[in-house]
Amino acid sequence: MKKVTFIERYVINDTGAITFTGNTLGLSRSNTVGVPGTVDSIRGYIIKRTSVQFGSYPPGTTNVFKNNSSATVLNLPAGCTVLYAELIWGGTYIDSPDPATAREVILSTASGCPTTYGRLM
Repeated sequence: MKKVTFIERYVINDTGAITFTGNTLGLSRSNTVGVPGTVDSIRGYIIKRTSVQFGSYPPGTTNVFKNNSSATVLNLPAGCTVLYAELIWGGTYIDSPDPATAREVILSTASGCPTTYGRLM
């Protein structure tokens, strides 16, 4: 397991609350097709249609990555002000990427911020 290092991105001294929301797209597999497990690779995918179920994964799953979909809702009280928001994502993929869908993304800004490298699969 990798240790996650947090980087301070925003500092303010104010009253209020912190809230989080999240979701996922990929679910770990076992060595048996259609059965969830702890093998470090994705085999089941979340979809919004709960009438579909892949193997013994929970309802709302598929084995077709092109059909994955996910949504979440962050409910905030009326009149509140968001001081800072951040989208955080991550993932792992063990199998070789499909050359037709793999893309290497290099993001950079002229503002002196560090360059970010990513690989979309």
